[in-house]
Amino acid sequence: MKRFFDDGRRVTSRALACLAVPLCLALVVSGVVAQASEDDLRALFPKVADIDTQGADGLVRAPLPAEVLAAVRADLADVRVFVAGRSVEFVIEADPPRTPSTTWPLAPLDVREQVMGDRAQPQVVETWDVQLPGDAPVTTDDEPLAWRLAFGMAPGELVRELSIHRVDEAGAESPLADTTLFRMQGPLREKLSVRVEPLPGARLRLRLRGPAPAQRPTVTLHTESSPTNPRELSVPLEVLASERSADQQETVLTVQRPRGVVPDALVFATSSGAFHREVVVEDTGVGARGAEIGRAVVYNIPSWHEALLSLPISAATGDQLRVRVLDGDAPPLSELRVTARVRQPALVFETYGSQAQLYFGGARATRPAYGLRELQGRFTPGAAVSEARVRPATDNTRFHAGPVLAFAMRPGAPVDTAGFSHTRAVHVPETPEGLVRVPLDVETLAQARTGADDVRVVDREGRQWPYLWGDEPEPRAMEVTLTATPRPAERATTFRLELPGVVRVEEVLLDVEAALVSRRVEVWGSDSLEGEPYLLETSTIERGPSTRDPQLRVSVGATVRALELRVRDGDEQPLSVQRASVVVQVRDLFMAAPAGDYQLLVGNALIDSPSYDLESARELVLSLRAASAELGPLEANPGYAPPSPSRDAVTETALLVVLVVVVLLLGALTFRLVRSDGDGPAPASSGAVNDPAPGDAGDRHDPAPAGDAGDTQRTEEHVASEGASETSEPDAEARESRPVVDAVAPERDKLPE
Repeated sequence: MKRFFDDGRRVTSRALACLAVPLCLALVVSGVVAQASEDDLRALFPKVADIDTQGADGLVRAPLPAEVLAAVRADLADVRVFVAGRSVEFVIEADPPRTPSTTWPLAPLDVREQVMGDRAQPQVVETWDVQLPGDAPVTTDDEPLAWRLAFGMAPGELVRELSIHRVDEAGAESPLADTTLFRMQGPLREKLSVRVEPLPGARLRLRLRGPAPAQRPTVTLHTESSPTNPRELSVPLEVLASERSADQQETVLTVQRPRGVVPDALVFATSSGAFHREVVVEDTGVGARGAEIGRAVVYNIPSWHEALLSLPISAATGDQLRVRVLDGDAPPLSELRVTARVRQPALVFETYGSQAQLYFGGARATRPAYGLRELQGRFTPGAAVSEARVRPATDNTRFHAGPVLAFAMRPGAPVDTAGFSHTRAVHVPETPEGLVRVPLDVETLAQARTGADDVRVVDREGRQWPYLWGDEPEPRAMEVTLTATPRPAERATTFRLELPGVVRVEEVLLDVEAALVSRRVEVWGSDSLEGEPYLLETSTIERGPSTRDPQLRVSVGATVRALELRVRDGDEQPLSVQRASVVVQVRDLFMAAPAGDYQLLVGNALIDSPSYDLESARELVLSLRAASAELGPLEANPGYAPPSPSRDAVTETALLVVLVVVVLLLGALTFRLVRSDGDGPAPASSGAVNDPAPGDAGDRHDPAPAGDAGDTQRTEEHVASEGASETSEPDAEARESRPVVDAVAPERDKLPE
């Protein structure tokens, strides 16, 4: 028995020794594979930053600084957290949204009015007491509530000094606020509310001072959530261009919006003194919706210590913002600067007591799907989460440099360039993202089909390169030649515009000298140069003494090849038009291609609409910053081979001849088959005369003598001719019933045995 156990131990030891080496190799290989996958993931991000967790063991919150937000995508898809060299799950936390405002109307408890000053400029002091509601909440969901008093004033401009005091039971007053309420028009800017300390059940004494008459306003208490320490960032925006509008009434700024910066508001700064301006913000650039995302009045009144320099905006999607400052007749603001105010997001993750690193940027990674999202409601500013800090970033040495769209930089199917009427040279520069914007003008689109689905970009080998159209078209003007034809009999003038091709014209801009214009205009268009024109639009072009726009605008909104404006002059002189331009909505073209020279092809009436795989990555492509391609002049394609009408006619004729021959052959074959069926053997007749006797069977098959061969042949010919003559008679059907054998019976009887 002992020997048996000793043998078993020896076998087990040998087995374990044999397995030890493969197990160690498996562990080493698995570790190497895991490390390789982590290195591959980190190679996607160009930047890395240490996260100072301050030795915390558990959940930590790391707010993202402006440096990170400027380098990542808006959805933070290209952000990863590594702890102890391994990627860990995280959740993106932002400040909770504010709860809706609750209103409490306040009825006055005591009202007094006092008129002071001289009779020419009397001043009135309005004093009234109000009671704050005792059940008004101070906090909600552990969030403090902001209290605000809103004053309902009479319409019109006003300026009032407001003081607010708290009144105790003994009637003593303690100051709470001292400010100014005002409303100014043209454009409207006002301040008719003031924040107060939350004091449930307190009695307040309000005093308004200003010129008579008294305002006697209504007072309403508003309560809304307001985080104690909201995480906000101020990110200066780069001004790419600043220009004045054609009518000198606006200042237009084009500012760059970093990908990961989605502002809640824009804050303006200027060296100008007192001012008030209406400002309009529009979403533009790559990936933009092309819509207005904000409009408000900003002002600064230093003598009153009142200023409103922020403008709330909705979420922007484009990489640029167009800021229009409506100056009117006022001079432009000096040294105007724009800053984005952003709610600062934070990453919440588990540290396990180790140091962490943040890898970000590049726009190459997709947003991870982490289970921690289900716990996002727990991560509030008041939760038990330690605070961490993201240190300044450095370059990632593991980063594999190259265009973001390298995966899409591949040519498509070849195309016959001879089928396109026009071409433009396209030079693509080196781009860090791999995305190139190809701006198209009206002249190029005029040579394309309606919808521009015949546009192609090819390389020197004639291979297509995939592209996308931008989301939103932009208006672009093109100056055209104008020919005026007076029509005195009709008291009108016809202006014919020479369009470069078939285009959709949104409006026509006319530069005229007359300062006062009010005339009816008819817009006529046609689908071809020789086509009959038809009426498109009837409107009135007007210009008054206060109009600053040097151009008269005529709405069109139609796709035409030829365009005419018929202006009713009445008893006035014909308009002297200096220049004319057509406005066309144009979308830019975006392509993923390496640096080099390409050709833009347009003008093919037979090619199908393009279909590229790049369309499936539209969101990623249009979220990147694009470089602009350099375009050469539009030229006629020297190798153009238009569809030949004569060649088409020959082809159709050849097909018709082949079809006729086939029909004739089929007809002849059918006729032959029918005739062969009619020449078949007639059915045997029944009757005693024709049926030979059994003994005569051998006699019928005996050959006839040689001397009688001619007689027999003549007899058969006689029978055939007689039968043919009988079938041609009217009663041929009746004669057919008589056997032909009867006619040759006497001759057959004469044959020798």
